[in-house]
Amino acid sequence: MRIPVPSFELALATLLEVVAESPDHVSGHTYLDSEGYPADITAHALNRLDAPMLAFQGNRPHHVIAKARAGVPGTPYNQVRFPLVWDRLFYDHDDTMFLGMRDDVEMAERFLVYALFGHIVDPQGRGRYAVLTWRHDLIRGLKSFHRFLNSPYSGFLVQTHGNHEQLWYDVDSLTAAAIAALEN
Repeated sequence: MRIPVPSFELALATLLEVVAESPDHVSGHTYLDSEGYPADITAHALNRLDAPMLAFQGNRPHHVIAKARAGVPGTPYNQVRFPLVWDRLFYDHDDTMFLGMRDDVEMAERFLVYALFGHIVDPQGRGRYAVLTWRHDLIRGLKSFHRFLNSPYSGFLVQTHGNHEQLWYDVDSLTAAAIAALEN
């Protein structure tokens, strides 16, 4: 079920490609539709990156012991927070960790890909709950990611301790260019 984490450039290009094909599409708040096909921008992009849609199917183990013993299913993966889906796609455990970002530029880039998709799924800031077209949804998510990337308190800048300046510059430039292209 695991796939390689794409480069930041490929992840962003795939998101832009999906939106270019269906800019006015409006998706619900689930990764898959009722027939098991990708329903939101993230699921479509991950599908293009050869992510197994099985990662979005099934239920999480129930966190209430009595309900778990009674066989009550937990939250469907189709509706869980993005870090839990990320773990099913890219890792073998339920703990998204990016240890070693300070010294490992590949790990730092994986973190930025994770953050990019996370901000598309769950943007921060004004209008975060508004239902928008895919184009506007991507703009909102990219702006959220861009603010995060450039915040002195972001996980990337704090954990890398200023290392990987070229990666930061490249990701900042790609993101700003994507926002400008989508807004025009």
